[in-house]
Amino acid sequence: MLEHRLNATIAMRLIERRNAAALFELVESGRADFEQWIPFVSKTRTLEDAANCVVRFLDLYKEGKGYVYGLWDGGRMIGNVLIKDIDDVAKHAEIGFMIARAWRGQGLAAAACARMIDFIFNELGFQKVELRCDDRNEASIAIARRFGFGLEGTLKRSIVINGELCNTMCWALFRPQAAA
Repeated sequence: MLEHRLNATIAMRLIERRNAAALFELVESGRADFEQWIPFVSKTRTLEDAANCVVRFLDLYKEGKGYVYGLWDGGRMIGNVLIKDIDDVAKHAEIGFMIARAWRGQGLAAAACARMIDFIFNELGFQKVELRCDDRNEASIAIARRFGFGLEGTLKRSIVINGELCNTMCWALFRPQAAA
């Protein structure tokens, strides 16, 4: 899946090298919001940092270990959604997302996550989707609950975000079993 329409105006497209400036603009415009939840944001201070980030995203894709999609409103990147930590043996992967403030509340995160969940279960054939988030990130917790993820546990002081040790909630959704 290289491109998918979320609605009449928003497209989801696999990130490309030429998208570094758009990614940097997204990060800069929402730094205060994103930095508290998303580790790569605090490390993305220049256009060169954004370009290096895109290269890392593309490396994950080439290695079969991740997919990062930009969410686009015309020529503007307004968010992204990703699949990472792909485990081909245990058949699970993690999803994540970020949406610029002006586009929140329109169901875009839910639509993008729904597409990623469908891709993981039906195209990759995996049995489990994970969503990990800070235990104070109400938007991500709401997405997990909306899709019926179960809380597997909370890792205490497990990640440093913006210089602060944070707790990580680990949510899981299992592939629906076919009726016998």
